Amino acid sequence: MNPTPQVFDRLFDLFEGAGFELYMVGGCVRDLLLELEPKDYDFATDATPPQVKAVLEAGRLKVLPIGEAFGTIATLLEGVPYEITTYRVRESYQKGSRHPQVVFGSDLREDLGRRDLTINAMAMSRNGVIVDPYGGQEDLAVGRLRVPGGGLAKTKEIFADDPLRLLRVGRFAARFDFEPDDCTTLAAQKAAKTILEVSRERWKSELDRLLVAPYCESGLYWLAEVGVLFYCLPELEDLLEVGGGVDAVAIDRSEGELDFDVSAFEHSIELLSYLPERPLLRWAGLLHAVGLARLEPDSSTVLDHERSLTHSVFAARVGERVARRLRASNEERDSLSLLLALQGSTESIPEDLQERRLWARRLVRDAGDLELVEAILSFDVGRARYVLGEGEALEAFEARIAVLRDLISELDRKKELIVRLPTGLGGGLMEAGIPAGRRLGEIMEWLAEEILEEHLGFAEALGTYVTAAMAKLAGSADVE
Repeated sequence: MNPTPQVFDRLFDLFEGAGFELYMVGGCVRDLLLELEPKDYDFATDATPPQVKAVLEAGRLKVLPIGEAFGTIATLLEGVPYEITTYRVRESYQKGSRHPQVVFGSDLREDLGRRDLTINAMAMSRNGVIVDPYGGQEDLAVGRLRVPGGGLAKTKEIFADDPLRLLRVGRFAARFDFEPDDCTTLAAQKAAKTILEVSRERWKSELDRLLVAPYCESGLYWLAEVGVLFYCLPELEDLLEVGGGVDAVAIDRSEGELDFDVSAFEHSIELLSYLPERPLLRWAGLLHAVGLARLEPDSSTVLDHERSLTHSVFAARVGERVARRLRASNEERDSLSLLLALQGSTESIPEDLQERRLWARRLVRDAGDLELVEAILSFDVGRARYVLGEGEALEAFEARIAVLRDLISELDRKKELIVRLPTGLGGGLMEAGIPAGRRLGEIMEWLAEEILEEHLGFAEALGTYVTAAMAKLAGSADVE
């Protein structure tokens, strides 16, 4: 291995000069061995947290005690933060906690031995010497995921210390297309239910990263095999017994034939690689078929009153339910729910130009913003590529989407896309005799619809809208 980057020389000089060990550890070592650019660099030392702080202060480096109670101190080198963690003999999490209970140690091998996987249990000295007591390099070479020390008992212990590691195994399978060994799979099956002890925020962090990984299908299939996925997302288990149907038909690329026999669960997973690597789109892909579960009378995840809902409306409800379970932000929750509700809407794009303008405006209105509209278009294109495969039908669909994108851009440029009623309209209507309340709200909704449908202009004077509203009220008892 090449020596560590020169930017770290100051750090190594400080710790070695003070009589302490310092190694680069974990994912950065793994990525360097795979000839990948590490996203970050982490360090481990035999110095205790107070000693780490003293070393950094002596070297006039900034001290950031981001996790001092857990043994982690950060510092800045050339403006970039780097974490330095005291060797740990043990690290475990209490049920539902996001913070570990740790026991500090003084031996690098012990520290590496309590890590989740051998490929993450390697260290590197400043001179590029790899410390690999558990065979991580060999496992990288053969594409294997196993815990340091191996064996069923050790694997069960590793999962017991932090059940989130069950999801992490799936994530690394998804990132590298590595295969968990038999002991890892068996221990995961036995420990699957313990994932419920982990905070939902930690679930979401791992699942977000898994879903955008290059081989997300591999990770999801393994999590399903061991049962962990269905403890996190029980809605997906219903899809194992549901046929995918026309909505998510799989295409055998070698034979060019359609396969209607694959379950909706498998279709949902296979769809993901056709979607852009964005968490929102991948979550929508994973959940897009859950509406089929409402047809299953024995489903435990469907409420009786939900069985009459349409596919997309039910999927939207499930999306909101899942987002709340995972403690997603309000924006993430609303975006996922809306995307699932509006999935497939592009299948009904009108051919007539005027009708298409109105349709585009309604889509933007329903979505709420252009960013989500683009997500809907990207999702529908990805699903079409999965369902249709190569051929004229796909080309025609993609051409229609391209025309729609151009139309939306043109309308937006002309400020004729999103209806914005003028400031003061409410006051003007009240001055004209319409009292505040439900009636006023109805007339303003009617005006917005009239503008959307081009019966009124987008930039008329306020008085024009007031006149139109009063004429409507004079000619009809109801605003429709």
